[in-house]
Amino acid sequence: MSTPNTNKDETDAVERLNQDNEPPTSTLQSTNTAESQENQHISNGSGHRTDSFDPYERITELETVTDVLQTENERLRTDYARARVISYKKTALALAVLGVIAILGGVILPDVRAVLFVIGAIGLFSGVMTWYLTPGRVVPVSMGESVYDGAMMTLTNLRDELGLQPITVYVPHGTQTRAFIPREHDFEIPENISHVFPGDTSGSEGLTFTPSGQELTREVDEIRTTHDPSTTLGAVEQIANSLVEHFEVADDIVVEKSTVVREVKITITDPAFGPVTRLDHPIVSALACAAAQSVNAPVVIDSVDDTTVTLSVASEAAEE
Repeated sequence: MSTPNTNKDETDAVERLNQDNEPPTSTLQSTNTAESQENQHISNGSGHRTDSFDPYERITELETVTDVLQTENERLRTDYARARVISYKKTALALAVLGVIAILGGVILPDVRAVLFVIGAIGLFSGVMTWYLTPGRVVPVSMGESVYDGAMMTLTNLRDELGLQPITVYVPHGTQTRAFIPREHDFEIPENISHVFPGDTSGSEGLTFTPSGQELTREVDEIRTTHDPSTTLGAVEQIANSLVEHFEVADDIVVEKSTVVREVKITITDPAFGPVTRLDHPIVSALACAAAQSVNAPVVIDSVDDTTVTLSVASEAAEE
């Protein structure tokens, strides 16, 4: 009997085992190809597919959206202006019709003819005035407040960064007025007040700027029907009335003479542009500019609370 060849059997078993554990070559090749294609679609470390993003197409889309929004904004502005004009035109026509009806009623009813003729004349006159005096542009107060907010924040930041005093001095400079924020509490009016950073001495150092209320004061001068007042109290009262009656930037402004010499106390009710405690508030600024120009002397604002402002003249020679 011949002995079995065990070495050969073991060799065959090892070969079969290796064949079972070895994956097919075609499978490995297809897997590697898929992985390489997947890696080509992924950018280095970003995790985004490069073939799905084109910056030029994205820029074009944004430009298209911007153009559409601008066109829509212009259309809405035009429609709003047209609607406002139509509203005024309708009001004018209604007043004119009322005037015509009143005049016809006066012709028919002789007992009340005088009254109806007066009503008719008022209606026709109001209609004509409303038709031809339709405002072309109305700027809301909120728009003015937003513009003032930016300038106020800039001034406040400058004052805080430079370590200046919480005092604002309104100094007449020819036909204009300059606002001065001193570095020292015991300040001096600088000679070169037109410079932004004036002062040759420590007492006259600080910051100057054009006050926000200067243009309001000029508008009041243009519509003034009385003589230019020469006293602080008269100037403040006059511009206070204009700010309430003509410009409607406050519900009420009460001006009172203080018990302290050369001081005026001002109470402001429901002011526009936010609290009057803010730096160079347009209402307070306009009152101070008017006072400074009237008495031709510096005016100091150093005491302000939520509704009351104390305005004092820095010159003893100024008449109150």
